[in-house]
Amino acid sequence: MSLFSGSAAACKYTALLATPLGCLGILYLANRNGNSAQETLRRLALYVAAAFIAGSPFYLKNWIVTGNPFYPFFYGIFGGRGWDGDQARLYDLFIQNLGMGRSLLDYLLLPWNLSLRAKMDSIEFDGILGPIFLLTLPFLAALRRWETPLRMILAYALLTFFFWASSAQQIRYLIPLFPLLALVTGAILTRYRIRNKIFGLLLCIVAGSLAFNGYHIARGFIKIDPLRVAVGLESRDHFLSRTLPPYTMYRFVNRALPPDARIFLIYMKNYTFLCNRDCYADAMFEAHTLQKILREEASPDRVRNRLKTAGFTHLLYDEFYLLGEPSPLSAEEKQLFLAFQNSYMRNVRQQGFYRLYRLI
Repeated sequence: MSLFSGSAAACKYTALLATPLGCLGILYLANRNGNSAQETLRRLALYVAAAFIAGSPFYLKNWIVTGNPFYPFFYGIFGGRGWDGDQARLYDLFIQNLGMGRSLLDYLLLPWNLSLRAKMDSIEFDGILGPIFLLTLPFLAALRRWETPLRMILAYALLTFFFWASSAQQIRYLIPLFPLLALVTGAILTRYRIRNKIFGLLLCIVAGSLAFNGYHIARGFIKIDPLRVAVGLESRDHFLSRTLPPYTMYRFVNRALPPDARIFLIYMKNYTFLCNRDCYADAMFEAHTLQKILREEASPDRVRNRLKTAGFTHLLYDEFYLLGEPSPLSAEEKQLFLAFQNSYMRNVRQQGFYRLYRLI
């Protein structure tokens, strides 16, 4: 168990919670079984040591590569390469904007909103959970006795949910809980099996919830339509062209630009694996570097010199996100960028909102 906890923490920061919760489980069992303090401390030490050994290589690698074992978190303590205080503050603000609010009422409504109002590809939880747990877990209240495994699962799930609610409210971070909550749902069905009416109601709830999720899964599957490319009836090129809007621009870059080109990507979704030329993109806030240059330089020629010094030969960007309504640029920064664009960039290709310019 300790090795699994450490390995999980090596995969995802959110799993760092697993080891402290595992320690609470050890303390609970020690108290229930009447173990001595010495034996309990020995088990805790072994558990923590094994989890540390399993998880530490990832954090050591982080420390060596970025200077921060928890990169990009705790920037004020550890710093970190490729990150700065502005991005750290923006990231904290981004995290707080995930979900559907952080007021007391929002937290009280969180189970309802998470189950029934979540949306795919949205800051509103970025996924679809469905009502199965919202509608089945309340039936636990009428059960007189909860078995120890059930109590431990519920305690783990509740503490993890509280941690999740205080951090990044995206459904994907809750995925490790879903198998455990499915076991709880199964236990509820088992306990109510002899009560025909309630058992029938539970079966209807489960069936309806599965139908709800099945609809959204099928809808997403039909939208992507992966079978044709999987069996060779559709080319990779055509599949990527219809599923990834920026793909055709990357394809043009790969075919038309010289091998020594270096492209500055802005709001191109960080699909750098599609670009066969040397390129740079900000990892999180995709206009951060450009915005920093526009703030620090006062004229178009100085903006051009900064980009030339960085080795860029081309700029590829999404005009809607860079200059449109969602743009993070101020009016002055937009004006400076447009002046720079008119003076020192030449249009190579455009498609929809995507623009490829050559820097002169």
